[in-house]
Amino acid sequence: MYTQTMAGAMLVLALAGHSAEAFSGLGPAPLRANQQSSAVTFRGASGVSPVLRNGPARRGSFLTELKALSGPFGGKGWFSGPKERKSSGGTAVASKDSDVFKLAQENFKSWNDALLSKDHKKVAALYGTKDISFLPTVSPKFIQGTKDTEDYFVEFCKKLPDGTITADDVQPYGEDAYLHTGMYTFMTGPPSDRQPVEARFSYMWRIVDGQWKIVHHHSSAVPGAPAAPAAPADATVEEMYPVAQDNFKRWND
Repeated sequence: MYTQTMAGAMLVLALAGHSAEAFSGLGPAPLRANQQSSAVTFRGASGVSPVLRNGPARRGSFLTELKALSGPFGGKGWFSGPKERKSSGGTAVASKDSDVFKLAQENFKSWNDALLSKDHKKVAALYGTKDISFLPTVSPKFIQGTKDTEDYFVEFCKKLPDGTITADDVQPYGEDAYLHTGMYTFMTGPPSDRQPVEARFSYMWRIVDGQWKIVHHHSSAVPGAPAAPAAPADATVEEMYPVAQDNFKRWND
């Protein structure tokens, strides 16, 4: 009864922001608010190691430290920036200031730099060697192996692609995987005649044997606007007049 009473009193005081050390002589000391927490690091595809949940010791109430230690995924602590938002499916979406979002940008840059090198093997090396799912932009194939991945990039690199992300989200799945989705634009073709290709993408990156690898990649060109319905061959002036007015309004707008 004494132990339960003191534990309850210490918890109430800690939640109120009072120091538990003032009562340390009355029972076992609780978790110290200024206790150091361990840092977790992951290495990006380019070899740089962004630090997750690293920095000076946290100071505050017991409740503050408890929240910091638990993290948004029960101890997995991906987020160092503002609170994440929820996707429509309920999965947390990383803030733009979070470590996992920065890691996703770094890994995409490594992938795009590999394209710029024109080395198809270097690009393919960023993909998993088994259990991969690759649906590329300009191929009808469902690629599931290294050989087909290399073959695809042999031809794709000939287009001299250079990709730029125009909109994206990152959704972490534990500490060893994340989903990166969004829109990107590729400039392709010879220097004298570069053409933009807008596309949608999704990457699933996962740590495989200590390195970040792409285990899923889907990319598809953005569909064009639906074509306007053709006028009937026997349409009368009266039938086409409102169509002409509508088209003029769209042009003027």
